[in-house]
Amino acid sequence: TLNDVDRYIRRNGGFSDAAEMLYHRLAGKHTLSSIMTAIDVLAELKTISLEKRGEKLIAELIPDCERCNIENSRILRNLKHRLSLCEG
Repeated sequence: TLNDVDRYIRRNGGFSDAAEMLYHRLAGKHTLSSIMTAIDVLAELKTISLEKRGEKLIAELIPDCERCNIENSRILRNLKHRLSLCEG
């Protein structure tokens, strides 16, 4: 999901619409919650700036941003930790 969302935002020079529109533009390949998580991770890693105005998301590319290591994402580390607890 993360790669698809990143690619879409880069290819289109950003995104400014409701999250549901991004879901539809990605052809329903991912859940809305996974798309939202991907957007939050990209913002956390500072590859995009993110503003939320009600239902509208405004994601803009950060100029001269190099690709970041997703292992640095606190969000993803927390999700992996929670999954490991559920798996017992």
